[in-house]
Amino acid sequence: MTQTLSKLITGIPGLEVQGKDSVTVHSMATDSRRVGPGSVFFAMPGLRTDGKFFIEEAIDRGAVVVVSEKECWVPRHVTLVV
Repeated sequence: MTQTLSKLITGIPGLEVQGKDSVTVHSMATDSRRVGPGSVFFAMPGLRTDGKFFIEEAIDRGAVVVVSEKECWVPRHVTLVV
């Protein structure tokens, strides 16, 4: 799967994009251990922990987009979708 973020999120109402939506996405993951270069990381709350605690690890592994329910800090080179 290779697609731009803008094409992936077209038609989804209510999203706030902070950063480039032209970034190329190669994969998606909810587990930071499965993130690779060009991934979207979904930092969602789970039963045992919250994905927001793993954002830094996901970025270190190559995430270029973070999707979160709430606004959070990400480096300038990473796009945040709330």
